[in-house]
Amino acid sequence: MEEAHLILFLDGRSGEYLSYRDVKLEVAGERVSFCPICRPESPLAAVRAVVTAMVLGQELVLLDPGQTEDEVLASGLSLQEVNRAKELKGVNLPEDPLKWWDLVFPAHAFKLTLFTSGSSGRSKKASHSLEVLARMVRRSRAHRASVWGMGYHATHIAGIQVLLQALANGNPLISLHGMNAESFLSLVSRQKVTHLAGSPSFFRQIPKGSWISETVRSVTLGAEPARSEDFARLSELFPGAHLRNAYASTEAGTLLIGEGELFSIPLESKGLISIHDEQIYVAASTWGNNPDIKKEDRWISTGDRIAWEKNKPGWFRILGREGDSISTGGWQVNPYEVEAVLRELPGIEDCRVYGRANSLLGNVVAADIVCKATPVEIKDAEIRRYLAERLQDYKLPRFIRRVEEIPRTRTGKIRRLSHE
Repeated sequence: MEEAHLILFLDGRSGEYLSYRDVKLEVAGERVSFCPICRPESPLAAVRAVVTAMVLGQELVLLDPGQTEDEVLASGLSLQEVNRAKELKGVNLPEDPLKWWDLVFPAHAFKLTLFTSGSSGRSKKASHSLEVLARMVRRSRAHRASVWGMGYHATHIAGIQVLLQALANGNPLISLHGMNAESFLSLVSRQKVTHLAGSPSFFRQIPKGSWISETVRSVTLGAEPARSEDFARLSELFPGAHLRNAYASTEAGTLLIGEGELFSIPLESKGLISIHDEQIYVAASTWGNNPDIKKEDRWISTGDRIAWEKNKPGWFRILGREGDSISTGGWQVNPYEVEAVLRELPGIEDCRVYGRANSLLGNVVAADIVCKATPVEIKDAEIRRYLAERLQDYKLPRFIRRVEEIPRTRTGKIRRLSHE
């Protein structure tokens, strides 16, 4: 394999890799093959498609490999056009990948169309320019020695953000998506990864007391709400790392980078994000060229609710999506809060809290749990007793169901729809 500083992307599961030199050779021909609508067969194919589109200045629709034919058709695309290549004139890239960002990428109308996770229904598409996608990308001499490890899939908005951060500084990007904890920790050590990015769910698979490479100096969470217990565990696992939290969406890109679980609105985002009635709103101009948005719309509600931090003016924590809240008997229950308490139990591997329809209360709180493989399985009575000591009565799950796995979207978010 080539030296690490020449690698653009390495798939930790398959061992396939793409170097900066490979890209330079692939796009330098007189005629270059390019698929405007791409359903990649692997993470490496997704990265190759995005970088090629950026270099050639083309619009790219990037499908998720898991999208069904019905979902593709519902988005207005033709199945016959998927992975249909056309030939374009090649481009001569500079030898130094650091020069690509300034000389090649901003000079044309590259646009990327991605699809939402569909955690509460059918996925939707959103299209962005490089300017929007790279809003939070940071370039400096200090970033040039970075090696990125990524727990996201390469077709998702969070994965694209990490890819752009690596590209902007000529860094290698190591895909850890789909790997078990032992395998990806070993790879992090071998590749001397300095920066890790993934969802809270991705990092929760790491057993306590695991040995971690001392090269990791930054860990960024994203894709789903992170809680104080997530940062507490990461502090133990990566004692020398700076812990950050990214707030982003497929529709609007990355808007906030928080410290721990707290966020504030930076000066550069004052005109892009606003808070009204404890809900996050974003400027309509950021909302991914969505055809549902009217020209007169200035602000779009994300549906995400916040709580102001009393002891730190201007800072807030994100509670979760308005639609995720469970209305039961006149009370509103935040499922993330109940899940956080459930995960504190040693015998629980994973969980999902959701509303189950009830004729009297509207909904009751229900929980699906995945138990750890231990000689003695935790009993429902123990779970209920533990929860009752830490939560108000109306937040307690009335139904507890044991399942093999928690249903998730393609991006790893928990599906909040009831099993009923």
